[in-house]
Amino acid sequence: MNRTNRFEFIVGLFMLAGIAAAVVLCLNVAGLSFAGNSDDGFDVTADFDDIGGLKEMSPVKIGGVRIGRVSSIIINPQTLSPRVTLHISGKFRGKLSAETSASILTSGILGEQYIDLTPGFDPKSLSEEECEAIGCDPNEKYIDESHVIKDTKSAMILEKLIGQFVYNMGAKSSDSGDGKAEEKPASDAASGKKEQ
Repeated sequence: MNRTNRFEFIVGLFMLAGIAAAVVLCLNVAGLSFAGNSDDGFDVTADFDDIGGLKEMSPVKIGGVRIGRVSSIIINPQTLSPRVTLHISGKFRGKLSAETSASILTSGILGEQYIDLTPGFDPKSLSEEECEAIGCDPNEKYIDESHVIKDTKSAMILEKLIGQFVYNMGAKSSDSGDGKAEEKPASDAASGKKEQ
């Protein structure tokens, strides 16, 4: 093998290594792997009023640490609200209480949306009578396969917040811009005289 062929062979090897590294990086960023779904995780569902920009494959976290992903988003046919299915790692089977709540949060101001789970109280610390007294199901103390998370908090939609702020500011400026004192209805005026 002459010097030119050896040089081209080495460059070709580096190109193949670079392409393989790029493929592995893309799979890691997307949360996928060559092994497929070898995790012995479990699926739970949660119903939300508004999911904002949440997408399939979005992370599921506890305290900022990823423990799963969003596996599907559908419309619940009975309530016509979004139903999100979460695939949680098998390491957490039997460790999250049935009183766990789910919130849709955003990473930063304009970052991706994810689901944050807030673990509820530890059911081992309660007797069946105490559990019934506070309204939890004594037979369902931990999240497991096909559990439905009941305590959910929907996404805050930035556009809705800005629109509400602008609307409220417009309403306040039109009320104060008249130069007239607000007239109280007769019932309010009468009650005001009684209080004085």
